[in-house]
Amino acid sequence: MNSQELLLLPHSLNSCTSIAHLKQLHAVAIKTPSLSLHNQFLFRKLISLSSSSSPDLFYIRSILLTSLADAQFRLNLCNAFIHRISANSNGESTNSTGLRAMEFLREMLLIGVQPDGFTLPHVLKALARVQRIREGQQIHAHSIKIGLVRFNVYVCNTLMRLYSVCGSIDAVQKLFGEYPHPDLVSWTTLIQAFTKAGLYRKAVGAFMEMCDLKLRADGRTLVVVLSACSNLGDLNLGRKMHSYIHHYIDVNVDVFVGNALLDMYLKCDDSNSAYKVFDEMPVRNVVTWNAMILGLAYQGRYKEALDMFRRMQRTGPKPDEVTLVGVLNSCANLGVLELGRWVHAYMRRNYILADKFVGNALLDMYAKCGGIDEAFRVFESMKRRDVYSYTAMIVGLALHGEANWAFQVFSRMLREGVEPNEVTFLGLLMACSHSGLVSDGKKFSEGSRRDYPQHGNQARCLRLGSSIRGLQDSWKCQPRGKCDAKVDEFRSC
Repeated sequence: MNSQELLLLPHSLNSCTSIAHLKQLHAVAIKTPSLSLHNQFLFRKLISLSSSSSPDLFYIRSILLTSLADAQFRLNLCNAFIHRISANSNGESTNSTGLRAMEFLREMLLIGVQPDGFTLPHVLKALARVQRIREGQQIHAHSIKIGLVRFNVYVCNTLMRLYSVCGSIDAVQKLFGEYPHPDLVSWTTLIQAFTKAGLYRKAVGAFMEMCDLKLRADGRTLVVVLSACSNLGDLNLGRKMHSYIHHYIDVNVDVFVGNALLDMYLKCDDSNSAYKVFDEMPVRNVVTWNAMILGLAYQGRYKEALDMFRRMQRTGPKPDEVTLVGVLNSCANLGVLELGRWVHAYMRRNYILADKFVGNALLDMYAKCGGIDEAFRVFESMKRRDVYSYTAMIVGLALHGEANWAFQVFSRMLREGVEPNEVTFLGLLMACSHSGLVSDGKKFSEGSRRDYPQHGNQARCLRLGSSIRGLQDSWKCQPRGKCDAKVDEFRSC
């Protein structure tokens, strides 16, 4: 190979797009003394191209084994490779990425390259995305062995994150307690773990303890702790947190914190404060508008939710599927069929499929607003129907006195392997009640008690018996308190 060809080799490496071409260039480099494998530029390109082209790990291992570079340089190259595959930059499935990162870590250990505080966090992040706690525990054990857990905050934080997403709150607390110098990320991860586990007061308590240590919270921490306040439904605590944000924390209320404040106030039934936060927000995104529309609908303020939607149309961003669910829910409860039809037309114009949540909301809207035929057309057009789709259709048919049709849909539900829930049975008993089908209702209640004992239809049958004379003896219900609760649930539908 002449000098000009040697100069062109790095360019060839840069333009290489396949493993076959890469291996050819690798062979040329091995045969060329002036481009031996200790050449760091060549080695870096080989690893870079290999990691981006998804080769088998044995080839990478062979490159590392034949390298004459020093240990630190080999570790740096391994870290670059780990970073690439853990970032899932090749379009692979998330699960495949996590396992590849773990497999390459094992290869590193086999060839004597010891991971450091950069290697392990990237592998742990990849494992956290697929909730692989067993592999995470193996890394935890190895990091204890080499002394990284107690002295490297990045390893500690990513381990805490892995245990948090896997629901191991005890492991999160243990790690946090053992690390001598937790930083803001450590505290945020702990607060997030408490919130995910439903330990909302512990989450707020940890936040207050963090602030006592003079650590400044950032937007992510505030969003997490406000989420805990929302789930508690404690308005006084939420207001204290809002005041704390304004007076003690040097952070601009960005759109994410503003959205969290909106959610907190709306879930605590304080729409006036929510409106105030909304109007004061310098920037609003679609999540902001959705929080207002869904929150107002959640409070039963359906007209206000629709007014907010009209305001969004005038000055806000383009609605998305979540917006439409909130609007359709409000239309259903107000009986505003024409606006519901407009939403359906909007979905068609914007190629939004009537699937999953928005499809179920559309179906429910038509059924509650008297458009049972339109509801059934939506039901038939859905590519995937779940228990909520079938139940909404059955309840809608029941409300319109279409008992036979409701039972046909129920039979289809069972044929397709979709297991009914309590509201499904409620709808079927309602269909019998509205249509005067006493014997069918009694027969169904006995069959459902036998086939689905976990759903306990005693209260439904008592309601059926009270609405149609002759079924008062359909079932004995004990204890009385639970029965009353179930009857109230029936009446609320």
